[in-house]
Amino acid sequence: MIVPGEFPAYGGLENFVYSLSESLVRKGFDVCIIAPRPGLSRGAPRGVKVYALPKKSNTTVSPSLLNSFAEFLEYFAWMIRVCILARRERVDILHAHQCFPSGLYCLLAKLVLRKPLICTSHGEDIQMDLQARYGMRRSKTLSVILKILLKLVDAHVIVSKSMLKDALSAGSRYDRIHVIYNGIDTNLGCSEHESEAKEVLKKLRIEPSDFVILFLGRVHPKKCPELLILALPEILKKVPNTKVIFAGPGDRRKLVMLAEKLKVLDNIIFTGFVSERLKWLLIKRCDVFVLPSRTEAFGISLIEAMVCGKPVIATKKGPFPEIIRDGITGVLVPANSPRALAEAIVSLAANSDKRKELGERAAKDAIERFNIDIIAHMHLLLYTRLCGCDS
Repeated sequence: MIVPGEFPAYGGLENFVYSLSESLVRKGFDVCIIAPRPGLSRGAPRGVKVYALPKKSNTTVSPSLLNSFAEFLEYFAWMIRVCILARRERVDILHAHQCFPSGLYCLLAKLVLRKPLICTSHGEDIQMDLQARYGMRRSKTLSVILKILLKLVDAHVIVSKSMLKDALSAGSRYDRIHVIYNGIDTNLGCSEHESEAKEVLKKLRIEPSDFVILFLGRVHPKKCPELLILALPEILKKVPNTKVIFAGPGDRRKLVMLAEKLKVLDNIIFTGFVSERLKWLLIKRCDVFVLPSRTEAFGISLIEAMVCGKPVIATKKGPFPEIIRDGITGVLVPANSPRALAEAIVSLAANSDKRKELGERAAKDAIERFNIDIIAHMHLLLYTRLCGCDS
């Protein structure tokens, strides 16, 4: 497997690859992971070889990428490194996470070693949101590269049905597209040490009587975090003890200015990046989990909240109707509607039994559908088919 950034590291894509590789190892397969940069935040997945091959420069994906001959040579050098490692490890299949740059890194190995290449799109490589300035295809250069790559891959995995139109628009072939949802290790997370939890919550000014709303993820325009702030004045009229936690990295200056303007800043907590342990503590403490995105590939944080038995609210956009059964395992609201979001939150705040029912059904559904071992088995079926092996 090839990942586009640091590994091992924390993040939606990184956590998924981490859990997927461990599950494949438990099933008796050998897995190697190649990354451009070493991650120092945690150890390697159990039984998995991790190769971090640092690039000479700090080139990142941007609209100006590959505009210079030097950058092209650097990417070609990376293709050679991946090919050498793949040959040394005698791999049967190449699996790139993100078509670009990971798929490009694998291209030489596919052609020289004649091994099947799978590319999994996790969002940014094929999705595009011009208003939020999101997506690689905003660059004409990268758009052309993606079209070429997607014609050459043996299988293109998308992580939700909602991405089908994006895949076809990016240049993928319909007969090579496979929908395999992301998954998580459902045994992780939901336990906590009570004394530690109390100490953490005290530092964050969270009282036992507070009604806590959690937004977990990168602060980015495509996730529409401002909608939660715009909804907060109406929520506070009915539920004055509400606290909103924004947990995740990103520029929050505009959100702070908006909260100050609406005079709700005292009811908002920005944590910035959170560790895995703190993430699970916050999920366990929250009363409602909210993800108001208008553009999303999947939403692993949503699954994490569901597994912990939390009622979730998301928009009727993208993959969310595939993940949430409205009124049964969560609540779906119209996109870009602070009023609808406020009404949904207030309704759940007033009905603890409803929150409990939604959370219990959400946990059961998430464990049955998004357990990493189930998702790994679906990948194995694809692997063995492409390799011409018996499953």
